[in-house]
Formats: sequence, C-alpha cells, structure tokens
Amino acid sequence: MRVIQTGRFDRRDFLGLGVASGIAWLLARRREDGARAGEGDSAPAPDRLPAGRAKRCVVLFMDGGPSHMDTWDPKPGREFQGQTETIATRIPGVRIAAALPEMARRIGDLCIVRSMTSKEGNHSRAKYLLHAGYPPNPTVVHPAFGALVSHEVGREGFDLPNYVQINGNNGESGGYLGVAHDPFVVQDPRQPIANLASPPGVGDDRLDARLRFLERLDRGFGEARGAEVPESRQVMYGRSRRLMASPLTRAFDLSTEKPAVRERYGMDNFGQGCLMAARLLEAGVPVAEVRLNGWDTHEENWTRVPALLSQVDRGFSNLVDDLKARGLFEDTLVVWMGEFGRTPRPNERGGRDHYPRAWSMVMAGGGVVGGQVVGSTDADAAEVVDRPVTVPDLFASWAHAFGLNARKTFYAGERPITLVDKAGSPVREFFV
Repeated sequence: MRVIQTGRFDRRDFLGLGVASGIAWLLARRREDGARAGEGDSAPAPDRLPAGRAKRCVVLFMDGGPSHMDTWDPKPGREFQGQTETIATRIPGVRIAAALPEMARRIGDLCIVRSMTSKEGNHSRAKYLLHAGYPPNPTVVHPAFGALVSHEVGREGFDLPNYVQINGNNGESGGYLGVAHDPFVVQDPRQPIANLASPPGVGDDRLDARLRFLERLDRGFGEARGAEVPESRQVMYGRSRRLMASPLTRAFDLSTEKPAVRERYGMDNFGQGCLMAARLLEAGVPVAEVRLNGWDTHEENWTRVPALLSQVDRGFSNLVDDLKARGLFEDTLVVWMGEFGRTPRPNERGGRDHYPRAWSMVMAGGGVVGGQVVGSTDADAAEVVDRPVTVPDLFASWAHAFGLNARKTFYAGERPITLVDKAGSPVREFFV
C-alpha cells in the first residue's frame, strides 16, 4: 500500500484506503467472531473432546423437582439441612443422602453435577425447558430431547417406538419434527399395553383391509373438501400396525420376566419402569424415560423424600447393574434429574419450595466420566460457587455424547432453530 505523506489525497488514494480499510475490518471481524465462539465456554469445542459413545439413553425424571440438599448435595451440620441423614462414598469428602446406599456403592459409575442453574421456577415451564432445552415459546413447539434422538439416531420403520415414556407424559412431543417422533406413553408398566391385540375374531388380513378402507375414507374426505388429509394420521396408523404385529412388543410385557428380577427392582411403578426401560433398550429402542411423581414437597419433605429415594435407589442401581450385564452400559447415557431444586430454607409447613437457582442432577454411562462431582454450591446449597452448568450446556453435552451436531439447523415454518440452544457448550469435565 502506498503511504500518504500529506493531508491531501486524490481519488486513487481514497479508493486504495477504502479497500485496505475493508480488508482490515473483515480480518478484525473474523478474529472477533473466532473469539466470540469460545466466549463463556469453559470447555473447548466438541471436536477437541473425546468422541461421544452414546447410542441410547435412559432419563429418570423426578417429576415435581427434587430437593438437592436431601439427595445429592447435602450440607451436614448446617441449620437448613433438617432431618436428612447422609452417607459417605468412596470419593473423599463426598456424602449423599443415607437413603441412597446402593447408589453410594456405585459412586464410581456416577457423575454428580451439583452446580445446575436455571431460571424457570414454574413446573410446566421448567419441565418444558428440561425436556426441550429451550424455554417455552408461544410461536413454536420444540421437540423433546428424546424426539431429537429419535429423529437423529432412531431407525425409520422400526417396529417399536424410538421414544418411550413410562409412567405418564406432561405434553412432551416431537414438536416441529412431527408426530413420528412423539413419545409412546406407557401409563403403568405393571399393566399390559392397552389395545395392542386385534379385536376378537379380527385376523391380520381383515385388520389390514380395515386400515386400507380407512385410508380411502380419509383421502375421499380430503378430496371432497379440497383439503389435504393430515399425514400425521397415516404415520400413526403405520406405527400402530407395526407395533401390533411385532414380536418385539414382548419387551413391554414384564409378566415374562423372572419374579426374582422384578422384585429386585421393586414392585412399585418406578422400579418396574426401570426394568421395562432396560428391556426396551435391549430390544433396540434408543430413548426411554421413566418418571417418578411426588417430588413437589412443599409439605412433609423429610417424610416423603426418603420414601421416594428408596424407590430411586433400587430402580437406578439395578438399572445400572443390568445395563452392564447386558453389555449396554458403556454406550447408554443414563440421566437422573427433575425440573429444578428446592429452597435450602424450609418453609413454615415443613417443606421446601421451588428453587431453580441451584440444583443437582446425575449422569452415568455413555462416555461420561464416573466417580466424580462437578461443580459445587455454597455452605447452604443456595448459590452455585463453582462451575455453573446451564440447561443449554447440559443439552450441548448430551448432543456431544451422541455425536450429534449441536448447531444443526431445523425449520419450524420459516424459523431456523438449532438442535441445541446456541448459548450452550459441552461441559469438558463430563468427558475427560
């Protein structure tokens, strides 16, 4: 570039200066963008982390919001701890609730995250956030993470649903991915699947003829009214028919399981749900979620939580053991969580209220490093003081565990939406 030595310059000088300034601006923006991509990330880019191993996932969802102080992040001796007793683990200095003795013995498999933090303290909004990774938005319905795994990992035309929820549903769906990725909901794992068999006297040929007739009726209805018949109806018909005809549906039938195995898990619906989840994963289902209700402990916290934890301890520990026995543990991501934590300071009714500012969750398998605690809260479990993990960070970590591109873009109508909220980054500590 020619140096301008005077305060006056001609047209050629002006053009040369403009081009150079433009190049300099572009280079600066490139450096700025590169810096911004890592801004706020305590972890390197996903491709610098060990490759994800997960091929399937089990979510153990504690519906209502479990108290972190009375489960995975107790504060023995503190004023607000209350009546919760604790038990030592093999990790020096790490104690958990005494009602989790089997999980304490398996601490080497667990990654306990004590520094979760979020902003949604309403049940329905928080459940949406913890399933979709995005806060609720009136203009779009986001798919649950199970639906994303169904879309990205599940097998099209597979006899069984790619996403199963056990013990109910709070409205999670395939969202903009469509009904093909909605969860198949099992209300009670101890009961047979309703309407799985054909009506008495109706064989396969007759059933298929009825479905073809129904398809013709739908098509004629649409043509007569100048409207398209929703594709979702045909998708659901196809899913239902494959499920009715498949021998793989025996994975849902716990009556075929050995009584001793069922009793080992616990005969409550959570324990039986964990057993069903293990059977479904072995049959090829990539995502199973098991719910345990009752965690909204505004009252009787110290009576209700130990009773719930006894179910968790049996179901969770046996699930881990059986996944190992079936050779599935190393590539199965197991997640234990609720929608938020509960207040460290008890209320006047002997309970704890909603508290999203600081809470705990647990992971195992799927390439996640066990035998560790990530992050910490202060002396009263009220504030995250080390390694905060947001919900987008958690979802980015799950995407990495599955080897998914967190920045993959989908379209809800004309609106571009990334697989994971761009605010999230994988948590390095989970994988190395």
